[in-house]
Amino acid sequence: AAAADRAVALLYLRGEPDFAPAAGAPGLSLDPDRGSAAIDLPLFCGGFAESGRVDAGPLSFEIESSATLFAASLDGAPVPAASRILLALLTDVQSAGTRFSDATRTEITAWGKGLLVENRDARVELRLAPGGPPPTVWAIATSGERLATVPSSYDPETGILRFTASTSQPFGGCLFHDIIRE
Repeated sequence: AAAADRAVALLYLRGEPDFAPAAGAPGLSLDPDRGSAAIDLPLFCGGFAESGRVDAGPLSFEIESSATLFAASLDGAPVPAASRILLALLTDVQSAGTRFSDATRTEITAWGKGLLVENRDARVELRLAPGGPPPTVWAIATSGERLATVPSSYDPETGILRFTASTSQPFGGCLFHDIIRE
């Protein structure tokens, strides 16, 4: 059930119309004027915006240009109480050398190779259950390999974890972060 919830949320964030909950549905907020959406489910929260701040339950983030950011519990506990959380910052990803028929980029005329990830930064606040040792934020490769720890701050009284998620980490592109509370 948890995997199904995450898959539906991911398909919705990708813009798949069959997976869009009705406007006003619990856990979903849409702001067409700002071009933003937020989802707040027990095991998954996140959103999309063209720019600005998005508040999605325990996850808030601020971006300067379009991106999707989400946090998903990996241990079955609600996000604030989870001991492992996957956080993803998704931007435009294209194959290097891809060519399109025109500026609308709706028809591909040549496939490229490799991946180009559009650079984005997001200032992240994740509200976790207060107390305990500070969580560790890892930048991880798409293979799941831990690349490096990401500088962060944690207030044990409020449970707020703050850090900057970036697709252009010093060691190379990074879409995923592993947040671990031990």
